Amino acid sequence: MPRQKHMGAISTVFQSKWRGMVIVDGLEDWKEPRHQKMVDLIEKVTHWPAGKVRTLMITRSGYGELDMDLHVPTAVSRLNPMYMSGRLIPKFVMRRPRDIDMMADGLFQLLCARKIIISREAFFDLCAKFNAEGGWQWVNPSEHLRRRMLELAEEYPCDRQAEIEAASKLPVDEERRMAWAAAERAKMGLEEVPAVSLEEA
Repeated sequence: MPRQKHMGAISTVFQSKWRGMVIVDGLEDWKEPRHQKMVDLIEKVTHWPAGKVRTLMITRSGYGELDMDLHVPTAVSRLNPMYMSGRLIPKFVMRRPRDIDMMADGLFQLLCARKIIISREAFFDLCAKFNAEGGWQWVNPSEHLRRRMLELAEEYPCDRQAEIEAASKLPVDEERRMAWAAAERAKMGLEEVPAVSLEEA
């Protein structure tokens, strides 16, 4: 399926699920793995018992994976308190905004979900991605790159002639350039001058 059609399908499913969608503020501040706390949260915001209906939670950090050989969470996943809090709840899955894409199973999970819980931060990420007026998902990748480069050029202006003049003053050989760079960093207080000085180089 072409990318535009796939992302259009995801956007359409999002619009059709608005009745079962809840945006929760402060969800990204999950500090400890607490299963009962996650169960209580799901029941509070969806008004359904946890595990009763298929529920999808979209947050920036709530995602983990199982080790396919050992069938236990991977080492990185065990460090994620939100994932560890909800991984044992039936019919409950967690995804990030980046997973709501054709490169992952975002469309499938959206279609399956009866209830969708979204953190406030993830909601703004999804709006920036799928907004019909200016969502970056609808822009051609090369055009999107061009726009971002123009924004960066405005944010970090540079004088090409001044750069050429500054580069022409640098020592020619590598050792002298390294000594010069270390001395400049020492002037700015970033690090101490190494044993090799400009005179020795």
